[in-house]
Amino acid sequence: MASWDEVAAEVITPEKNTAAKNVKEVEARIGPYRLPPGGRDLRTAAVRRFADVVVVLTRRGTHKRYRGSPLGVIWSLANPVAMTFVYVAIFGRTFLPYFGSLQAYGYYVFIGLSTLGFATASTAQALSSVVANGGLLNKVRLPAAAIPLSSVLTVAAQLGFGTLPVLVAIGVLSGTSASRLLLLPIPLFGLVLLATGVAYVISAAYVFFRDITHPFDLAMYFLWVASPVFYPIAIVPQRAHWVVAYNPLYLYLDCVRRIALGEPGELVRPLALTLAEGVVACVVGAIVFEALRPRFLDRV
Repeated sequence: MASWDEVAAEVITPEKNTAAKNVKEVEARIGPYRLPPGGRDLRTAAVRRFADVVVVLTRRGTHKRYRGSPLGVIWSLANPVAMTFVYVAIFGRTFLPYFGSLQAYGYYVFIGLSTLGFATASTAQALSSVVANGGLLNKVRLPAAAIPLSSVLTVAAQLGFGTLPVLVAIGVLSGTSASRLLLLPIPLFGLVLLATGVAYVISAAYVFFRDITHPFDLAMYFLWVASPVFYPIAIVPQRAHWVVAYNPLYLYLDCVRRIALGEPGELVRPLALTLAEGVVACVVGAIVFEALRPRFLDRV
């Protein structure tokens, strides 16, 4: 019996796609889709199968993303680092009174670019993931929810192995205590949950409405502009503060900055809010996805 890796390679890889034309043959290679009787055993087997599929698809997505690139994740940091230098060169002197030094402003901008960059890249990659893997869904019996989740986790690998160490280094250079830096994974994990919930909704909607790409791009651009990525929130007029306050991404952006840069203020409530918002978004997104899933096969 072949492993999930071998079957996924044949199904996902176009040149080997002919090996997956017969559904019975593919299911025979990965094993019959039978769950043991009994409530607990049934749930355990379903969760294990779901986790196996997510691991395989995430591994394949990561391999495809960094194939032929020896530096891999390091190159993915080139964009936010380069853009940070651009913003510092253009706006550094203008916003210097708000930050005290160009170095502090550079840290501020990098955190904003990398945090929002993950949200944008992960949801954009998940948008068409279900349709792009329609052949896989039609040929192999597997949980469809694993597809958008694996798309988000593929980008999350960059967040965890590339961005997080840089954020820790920024915290060390800023004099932030080690105990405070240990909190950094919490808002980042909440952001991954938020992105997963959004990915579920938009990937399901894309199956029925392919033009959703355009309003989605517009919405992400609005959120980016409404987030203090390169400008201090102090320059936002009081009457426009609600735009930032109701921006779902600002909570994560502000929390990561406060931890990494050692800014004063309590963190218990912001950290709890990042997790709560992420969990709610993920659960709601999963419910919407599962409600629409039975109608996928007719449209992918």
